[in-house]
Amino acid sequence: MPPAPTAPSSSATQTEESRHDPRIPLLFLASGAAALIYELAWFQWLQLVLGLTSLSLGLILGTFMGGMGLGSLLLPRWIDSRHSPLRVFAALE
Repeated sequence: MPPAPTAPSSSATQTEESRHDPRIPLLFLASGAAALIYELAWFQWLQLVLGLTSLSLGLILGTFMGGMGLGSLLLPRWIDSRHSPLRVFAALE
């Protein structure tokens, strides 16, 4: 008769929880804030150069969405699945 499964020990649960640093959401927040600042700066610059708000906003959104799509297609081919997603994000930033 096989042994009965045991509940995970509290030390195993603590080591799993301790791997998640509470500062990570703050880093994502800072990254998003920096991206928003860059987006606003590019929007203002393109508005001055092109003179049209809708065209400059369309260029920014198209570039952003195109970059996201291209990255989601190409990045899995270049980066091995063994790499930590957090380290990959940090390297891309």
